[in-house]
Amino acid sequence: MPKYYVQSGSFRGIVVREDAQAAALWAVESVMREPNGGSEQLTEGLFLLADAIGVSQRGFDRKDRKKIRTSQAVLQWMHGRDRSGYVAG
Repeated sequence: MPKYYVQSGSFRGIVVREDAQAAALWAVESVMREPNGGSEQLTEGLFLLADAIGVSQRGFDRKDRKKIRTSQAVLQWMHGRDRSGYVAG
């Protein structure tokens, strides 16, 4: 599986996923986790991300990175949680 450099707002991370969309969902999952079961983490997590999530296999701050709308990724993440309780991977 390919390695992706994922960035949005103050969030940066490197992850191995099957595609760019899965890497973007990983970013959402990373900032939206509820470590103490509280809803405050969800609100704070959203402020870490910008309007788009940049995903590249070549590194951070690449002009050719794929941009995925954060709102779209959050909706997909929420849909995945409704079905399974978490995003797989």
